[in-house]
Amino acid sequence: MVAPNALVSAMVDAIKNGEDHRLLVKEELRASLSGIVLWEQAKDKMLLGYQGMPRTSKKLVTLGVYIIEGEYVCLHRDIYKALKEKDAKRDRLLERLIRANKGESLTEQELAEFE
Repeated sequence: MVAPNALVSAMVDAIKNGEDHRLLVKEELRASLSGIVLWEQAKDKMLLGYQGMPRTSKKLVTLGVYIIEGEYVCLHRDIYKALKEKDAKRDRLLERLIRANKGESLTEQELAEFE
């Protein structure tokens, strides 16, 4: 795995702070960055290799946001992990809100987890 660079670290921090990490790259790269998250485990097989990748994907590899693992191009694993943690946190909040809506009370500790 590639060591995180300043951009990757800033993206991870943005995700953890509830900010849009995609705003840290140029607008032309944002669609590619958003698109890879839709693939299973945020990785896509490079059928034509690195040279056959779209220009925007190559740029994200150059920036370290995408990494190449064998025949796959992947979202940097630190960014992927931060997005998964954010999703899990949101899911826990939704579960608790549904419980609260059914009349079950939430503890202050449970509510504090989402601040």
